[in-house]
Amino acid sequence: MKSTAKTKNIGEVSEFYAFVYILGDRKIRLVDGNLCGRGEYLEFLKLYRSDESYIFLPDSSNLRILSNGQSSIVNRNEIRTEREQLFNLLKKGEKIKLNAPEIQALMQELKTERVSAKSEKKMDFSGEVRLPGSPATQYLGFSVKSNIGANSTLINAGGRKSEVVYRILFNGTNPVGQQLSQLKLWSKQGLKPKELFETLYREKFELQFEKTAEAPLGLNLVMIDSNGPELLARLMWERYQNSTLNSTFVELIGSIAKKNDIAAVKKLGYSEEERFNALCYKFAAILLAFSTGATVGTKWDGKEQASGGMIVVLKSGEVVCLELVTRNAVGQYLLNRSYFENPSTKRHPYGRLTFSEEGSVFVSMQLQVRLKAE
Repeated sequence: MKSTAKTKNIGEVSEFYAFVYILGDRKIRLVDGNLCGRGEYLEFLKLYRSDESYIFLPDSSNLRILSNGQSSIVNRNEIRTEREQLFNLLKKGEKIKLNAPEIQALMQELKTERVSAKSEKKMDFSGEVRLPGSPATQYLGFSVKSNIGANSTLINAGGRKSEVVYRILFNGTNPVGQQLSQLKLWSKQGLKPKELFETLYREKFELQFEKTAEAPLGLNLVMIDSNGPELLARLMWERYQNSTLNSTFVELIGSIAKKNDIAAVKKLGYSEEERFNALCYKFAAILLAFSTGATVGTKWDGKEQASGGMIVVLKSGEVVCLELVTRNAVGQYLLNRSYFENPSTKRHPYGRLTFSEEGSVFVSMQLQVRLKAE
């Protein structure tokens, strides 16, 4: 008989592990965009999850927990011991049962009823922290990404909400004659997205950004950068022109900086280096926005939830924090590790040709972004 126990994936349990790790150690290393240490530490004074508060008692190895109107004291040495068991559980498989003794013991001890934040939340937990070299404290929100298990998702596909529509051109105009007949044949053949896009490129068709299928994604991209939709669409199209579909953002940016084939890229500089630097800056801003507050399906107000930055669970089990002050480290980390992924066509239809009565031909792609692990 199959078990009916609820399960969580490694990413969700990694969020809980990062939280438990900080409760045990209080301080975590600050790292740069390559996950190299900077010789500095981020110190937590308090941690918050939902209505629960966790207060590090000064000059003590104890932790005060405020939950459901009750106060309790826990020794952090015990938490450090139990988190090792949780880490061993993380390394075993992709789906983890919530009723596992390693999880239940910690949840009971920490007076919490949940393992992870709601899926739509960008902030996994928050805290009162002290930055290196500063006597002042700040309240900051954090998101958690894990290098354990499958590559974590930065931007989730959402059907039409994440659909980017292109107009197909040939020599700069709508396809006619033989080219139009080719497109109609491929449509009847039902080519899969990867095969279709690679064939379009090989046969010298051009894809020009037309629109986002629904307004929120386009509006959010424009809020971040006035040319955001066009630039993102161009980067998505570039991946089918490279040798691997898993090219990182920084690799794709280098490619389109060389080609310099659309107006939104041309105006960024006269040299390849100028365009590359400008594109890195712009795409870092887009990735940062979607990691801290923006989503594909809701109009964003520009406010960040995960204002403190990104916490990363390394394969070794150590939990580190990307440098907070300038955000350069987070931007570099995201550019070096982000890549586009093709989501399921059953859940998110795309890659189908549509023909208008006016002679235009359109095709769509789905926006989904993951982060490569170490």
